[in-house]
Order: sequence, then structure tokens, then C-alpha cells
Amino acid sequence: MEIIAKIFSLDLLQSPLFLLTLTLFIYYVIQIIYIKLNQFSLFNPLLITMIVITTILYYGNISYEKYFKSTELIYFLLAPATIILAVPLFRQLELLQRYWFAITCGILSGIIAVFVCIFAIMKIFNTSPELIISVLPKSVTTPIAMIISEMLGGIVPLTITVVILTGICAAVFADVVFKIFGIKNNIAMGVSLGAVAHGIGTSQAFIISPVAGAFASLAMGISGILISIITPLVLKLFL
Repeated sequence: MEIIAKIFSLDLLQSPLFLLTLTLFIYYVIQIIYIKLNQFSLFNPLLITMIVITTILYYGNISYEKYFKSTELIYFLLAPATIILAVPLFRQLELLQRYWFAITCGILSGIIAVFVCIFAIMKIFNTSPELIISVLPKSVTTPIAMIISEMLGGIVPLTITVVILTGICAAVFADVVFKIFGIKNNIAMGVSLGAVAHGIGTSQAFIISPVAGAFASLAMGISGILISIITPLVLKLFL
């Protein structure tokens, strides 16, 4: 225990460059283990990396603000990474033209389900408007969720946490849910993951198939735009 305490007390842990490098290294190692385990869903790389990093921050007495500033490069790269997802979608234009109505209904259903569930839970437990605002963008990609939360007066760190947990839960339990309900259509699986689980769900969809990944990226993008527009209107009506 003394050795662990000494490791966490090192000044090196306070270095921004070291924190960034450590984060990437931990994720890389866990990704290798994940592949070795045949992509076992409970060993999701993002989930395990988050647990490890959280442990380091806690015992190293490193504030979230300091860690976020040190790893801001990763956050900056989220936007171009999201845009690149348009490439596999372009390759599926024929399917998009054929099933556009079903895809649209699927995306809208996902958005409605998210809003209804959040408001129902929050009203049952009589939570504050600030908490509702923080949780509402949970199904859109992190950069958009942060902007929505900040502009409407939410708690941004809480929003980020809820967004990540939403994506991880979808990645871990998606296969189980699809098997229970007998969902085998790649487009349906992709749209559902993209609409409610943003980037993490989209990455899980690409593991299922390129078609599922392409339509997950479409659903993620459209959901992000619609939720950005709808959220302020919904808050005015119900808060």
C-alpha cells in the first residue's frame, strides 16, 4: 500500500503531458486486452479506462478541471472524428434512399423516448431544473451535450458523466437487448444505437457491421441536431 501511495503522490502525475500520455496508453492497453477477450462487452475499453483514470485522479488528488485541461486535445479531436463518420454513410446511400421513412421514424422514436423517460424519472423524484437540464442531452455526442448544458444552465461535468455512462451502458447491453427482442436487422440496430447512445453506441454498431455503423452515425448526427433545437423549447414548456 505504501508503494501505491508513493506512486500516486508523485509530482509527475500533476504534469499535463503525462496525464494525456497516460490516458492514451491506458486506453491502448485495455483495447488490446478487449480484442484478446473476443470483444467481451463487460470489458468495454472506455468503461475500464474511465474506472482506472477515475481511481488515479482520486488517489492522486487531481481535480477534474486540471485533468480536462490536460487532455483537452482528445476533446478537440472529437469533432473531426465525428465528421469522418459521414464517409461510411456515403457508401450506404442506396439503403438510405430505400429506407428513409423507417429510419426517420426510428430516430424520432429514440428522441421522444429519451425525453419522456428523463422527465418522468425527474418528476417522480422531484429533482431540480438544473439537474434536468444537465441530464437531457445525455443521448447526444459529448461536444454538443456540453454546449447544450452550458448554454441552458446545466452542470457540465455531470452532463459529461451521464453522456459517457449512457454510451457505455448501450455498448455493454446492446447485444443482450437485441437478442431478447429478436432484432437482427443491421439498419435497425444501427439507428437505435446512434439515436440513443451517440459516439460510443456508434462504435459498437461498427463492431456489429459496417451497415449498422453507417446508420448509427447518421442517427447520431440527426439526433444531435434535433435535440439541440428541441431541448430549449421543451424546457420552456415543462419547467
